[in-house]
Parts: sequence; structure tokens; C-alpha cells
Amino acid sequence: FLAAHIIYVVLFVEAGGGLDLLSADAWRGAIALAMAAFSIVMLAALWCRVGPQLRIPIAVYVAAILAMGISALTTSAPLVITGAVLFIASDGLLA
Repeated sequence: FLAAHIIYVVLFVEAGGGLDLLSADAWRGAIALAMAAFSIVMLAALWCRVGPQLRIPIAVYVAAILAMGISALTTSAPLVITGAVLFIASDGLLA
């Protein structure tokens, strides 16, 4: 899954309009902030429940998911953005 998220980030960055879109469109910036806040809450909740050996891998995975979500926001494809938001939400529910 981690490798897939990294590939998605690369593809979305290549297909997208750059990070400037996050500040150009208020809704993109708002969703990016919500994703970041959700990721922080998810990481904090997991941090307390796992042993020290899993904390770094979990932090890396959460960062990769957040990067995937933010890079999806730089595309002009509503389905890509919706899919990224739903994936982040479902990962949070499963965690």
C-alpha cells in the first residue's frame, strides 16, 4: 500500500496544476487542512495504542496517505479528489 501511495503522489503531481492550486481555490485549501488535521488526529490515536516498534512505520504511512490526498487536490479530476478523500476517511475508520 505504501508503494501504491507513493506512485499515486507522483502521478497526481505530474497530472496536477501544482501546489499553488491549494491557495488559489479556497475549497482545495480547506480540504487539505481538513486532511492534515484528520491525519494528525489519526496518528495521535494510533500512537497511544501501538508499541514503539510500529510508531515510525505508522507515521510514514500516515504521511504517505496525506501526501496522496494533498497531491490529488492539485488535479482537476473530481473523481480523483473524491476517491482520495474517501480513502483517507476509510483508512481512519479501519485504524
